[in-house]
This record gives sequence, C-alpha cells and structure tokens, in this order.
Amino acid sequence: MKKETYSYTDEIQKEVLQLVSKYESLVWYARSGAPYTDEPSDVWCRKKLKRMDIEEAYPDETFIFSGEEDQRDELSPQWDYQYGFNCGCLAAFRFIRQAVDDDPRAYGGLKNAIEGFPCLDHLPLDI
Repeated sequence: MKKETYSYTDEIQKEVLQLVSKYESLVWYARSGAPYTDEPSDVWCRKKLKRMDIEEAYPDETFIFSGEEDQRDELSPQWDYQYGFNCGCLAAFRFIRQAVDDDPRAYGGLKNAIEGFPCLDHLPLDI
C-alpha cells in the first residue's frame, strides 16, 4: 500500500490565488475612485456597486481610499503608502502564482515570472 504524503503545495497555491484576488480588488478600488468625464453613467454606477462590494469585503483596507476628494490632501501620505503597499503585494503574489505554475503554455514558470515582474497592469474585474 502506497503511503500518501501531505504536501503544502496545493494549500499554498490556493492561498496565493486568494491573495492575488484580494490585491487585484484593492488596487482596482484605488484606481477607480473618480468618474472619468467621458465615462457613461451606467459604467460609473456599475463601478460604484463593485466598489461597495470591495468595501464590504475589505473595510479596513478601503477606508483610506473611500474619502471624498477634499479629504485626500489630508490623507495623502497614508493613501500613497497604502496604494504602494497594495501594488507591491499584488506584484509579489502574481510573481509567486506565475513562478509555481509549470505550464509554459500559460506563460508559467520561474523564467516567465522573472521576465514579467512586476506585473501591475490588467486588473480583471468585471463591472
């Protein structure tokens, strides 16, 4: 009878995927704070709903980004720090996700992760 060994790999990959999702949401949230002048109102409404979902999921992390425009000057140092922290986490967790994916057809593997680091564009959130 073959003895099964416990591996943390699946557990780690699952956690990394959750962290990628969290920090994609937080970076998108910070970038989506104001409506663009040429943005249709229905798009802005969908963005506001998505922002509310993220606020509910991560209230402590979104507080700094949810203030009104006139409060941002006062909160600017904390805003800049938190945004930078979230971007750094996103880049690091995306790197880990890609490095442990050994499927080169999906651009996985350590070599591709190193070449693509830091990857902070493309935030795949449907609004």
